Amino acid sequence: MAIVLDEKRGPIRVVIEAQRGALVLFTAKDRNTAIRASLQSGGEYWRAGFLPMRFSSYAANALGYRVSQKWEKAKQRYLGEAIPFVGFGPSNGGNPPTWSRGDNTVAMRDVALAQSRVEATATASRQRILIFIPFGHPVQDQTSVYFRVMPTFEVEAIAREVARTLASIISSGVMSTAKGARAPRTLTGASTPVASRPSAGGRARKVA
Repeated sequence: MAIVLDEKRGPIRVVIEAQRGALVLFTAKDRNTAIRASLQSGGEYWRAGFLPMRFSSYAANALGYRVSQKWEKAKQRYLGEAIPFVGFGPSNGGNPPTWSRGDNTVAMRDVALAQSRVEATATASRQRILIFIPFGHPVQDQTSVYFRVMPTFEVEAIAREVARTLASIISSGVMSTAKGARAPRTLTGASTPVASRPSAGGRARKVA
């Protein structure tokens, strides 16, 4: 698996540190519970909002997705539309079926949206958001690299959700709220592309 984002000092860490004064009033266990719930909420916010956008024109406008005209035409012919990152392949990641039959079993989009998951961890020394995304079928590295990139404004959106959830948990009482933190808000979208460094291959992804 590839790590697309593993920040040691960035907007997500900053919003957590901003609440250290309030968090110190609680036990270490409760602090970790609150931070973990907030990170989980931030990851779910990204998964619900930004992951589906990768299968749209957003991929080209914000992530730099590009494919050959030949591949675009092939997808138009067999799928009816050229959806970014969607190709011809079975969900078990095996060899693509014979294209001449127009056999399209499970698209990457369907697998990614249905089977992706978020795992957050928080200890006294480490906090992480892990977002796992199965591709569903083989994807060339030079193409998948654009899927795995996380622009700065996406990270900042996660940080805002983490900050919102953490503040809510603290104001409500850590243990009573953290175990059932409010669901992430509906994402309204992002429009400004920001360059970000991609990472190397793998079939499932840890993206934060």
